Amino acid sequence: MKLAVTTLGKTRLDPVDQRFGRAEYILIFDENNVQLDCIEQGSLAPASGAGIAMAQKLIDAGIDVLITGHLGPNAWQVLSASDIRLYEAVEGTADDQLSAWHQDALSPISAAGQAHRGRS
Repeated sequence: MKLAVTTLGKTRLDPVDQRFGRAEYILIFDENNVQLDCIEQGSLAPASGAGIAMAQKLIDAGIDVLITGHLGPNAWQVLSASDIRLYEAVEGTADDQLSAWHQDALSPISAAGQAHRGRS
């Protein structure tokens, strides 16, 4: 089982990033909360299609669970057609997300959010 959490930093103690396609980082954990990988996104995100590109990366990486804030319509379309289970992040760190997931305290994401929410 692989869990992905969008964050503002490279460690499990960093706060969750509410954005998906333009999240600064996506941390990958196993079911025992061991950090397996860190995908650096930030300024490397394409000018358009960032959500779709990141969704495809997670599908290709064999992610089972994604914990994030907001999914735009394009990322939602790709991810909802995959086997990845989607959950809405709570306030706090990546560790807080993992704890909430293990306690079955996260809400499923059941619809797309607003497009281009992460652009400045």
